[in-house]
Amino acid sequence: MKTVKYPVVFDTDCISSFSWVNRMDILFSVFDGELIIPAQVYEELSRMKSFKNSDFVFFNIEREIRKNKISVVTFNIDGGEASLYLAFIEGKITGKVMGKGEASAISIAQVREGTVASNNFSDIAAYCSRAGILYTCTDEILYMSYVEGYISVEEAENIRTEMKKKRRKLSEGSFMDVVKKYSQYF
Repeated sequence: MKTVKYPVVFDTDCISSFSWVNRMDILFSVFDGELIIPAQVYEELSRMKSFKNSDFVFFNIEREIRKNKISVVTFNIDGGEASLYLAFIEGKITGKVMGKGEASAISIAQVREGTVASNNFSDIAAYCSRAGILYTCTDEILYMSYVEGYISVEEAENIRTEMKKKRRKLSEGSFMDVVKKYSQYF
């Protein structure tokens, strides 16, 4: 099984992938430590409340926050997390302006020595690798849940199909392609 350092810090796309398909339970089947969403991610998610067809995405996550399964973290403006965040969103670290969700997730994970959960590897992978920050994604979380016996291949395939219908950023191919890819590493 993959090494994960806690806290696991989610960006918007990764956590919402599970909420879109009403399967927040998968996160708790894989992770048994602290799960965080930055305040910036919470703000992005809260915008969904105003749309009838997607308000449940926010409310699914809000329910887990109320149960204390997920924490919302606001960082101190004078702290290391804030200065990293500002440098990311201004493009000073990677040379490319980063979204608020990814920037806040990386900043918190780096300072707290945790793991970033993001589907946007094009923005995060190079920096995380250089900085020694662990990172994961929706496909990998589904794979870990499958390996743990929590979901079947068929269930994972159906979940990925539904996520893709909701325009979640996942790898091409089937879940068996995901299994083949990740079984090489774990």
